Amino acid sequence: MVSEIKNFWIYKKDWIVALLLILTGGMIYVLYRPESLLLFRVTDSLGMTPLIDIVRPNTSKVMLPSFMINSLPAGLWTASYLMMMYITTKFHTRRIRLMLALPLPVMAIVLELIKEEKLSYTEPNRRPSHVVLV
Repeated sequence: MVSEIKNFWIYKKDWIVALLLILTGGMIYVLYRPESLLLFRVTDSLGMTPLIDIVRPNTSKVMLPSFMINSLPAGLWTASYLMMMYITTKFHTRRIRLMLALPLPVMAIVLELIKEEKLSYTEPNRRPSHVVLV
């Protein structure tokens, strides 16, 4: 009985952490990225734009490094995805878990490399600032 309760709270805690990762990435994205992005059309259709407009001017007091604004949200979302895949596929074999979990991070790395290559092609003196292969 005690072990069942303990497992239940560990399971809930994992979901809470995954959702916090999504929310943290979303907050950075919404508060610091330009309003011309697709996400802002979605928030506008949901009626959240007035709330965002109230909060955005206050964030100008806190300056974040560019990698936190441009790369951290995607990293947090990918970590959240991996955590959710781990939670939901707990009782599957390792092979199935890897087949389900790895496509998104691999695709993210490939797209990041393509983006960096495109930038280095258009800006010859620019070097990739970050590439992390795990």
